[in-house]
Amino acid sequence: MKLHEANGLYCTSCVLSDVESTKRRVRTTFTEEQCTTLEKKFHETHYPDQSSKKRLALYLNIPEDRIMVWFQNRRAKWRKQAQERQKRYLNKQNERIEKHSIVYEDTRNEYVIQDAVMRQVSNRFGYNECIGQEQNLPANYPTQSVFTLANAWRAGINNKLLFIH
Repeated sequence: MKLHEANGLYCTSCVLSDVESTKRRVRTTFTEEQCTTLEKKFHETHYPDQSSKKRLALYLNIPEDRIMVWFQNRRAKWRKQAQERQKRYLNKQNERIEKHSIVYEDTRNEYVIQDAVMRQVSNRFGYNECIGQEQNLPANYPTQSVFTLANAWRAGINNKLLFIH
């Protein structure tokens, strides 16, 4: 803190003294060649040993502690990217599951509706086994148009199922 001479108050927002400002380190910038070399080493191992860090520091003309910090930061970036990849993968899986469950639910509902209609048709005309049995009906039963409609409906659902897979 610095004492303002005009009013005798201490101010925390004033410029730091020379001793305090020398503690702040200048940000390290890496050349493209240095980054490429560090990335290659990172792909070999995420945790280089002390001798590897020392060799890299000498080869790249960077202090060894900066090499250590670079690897720490790169591992953090790698973990973050891995989490994002995992989230994207899980989202795709969830979309796939939802898509298939919706299709399954739709086709299941169509089968339930079809089954209900077929039961109504068979109950109305007194024939419990009407599906696929049109040729066995007595002459006084309705024309085949009812059964043709039911079979067409069944065929349409079966075709829809073929296109799902």
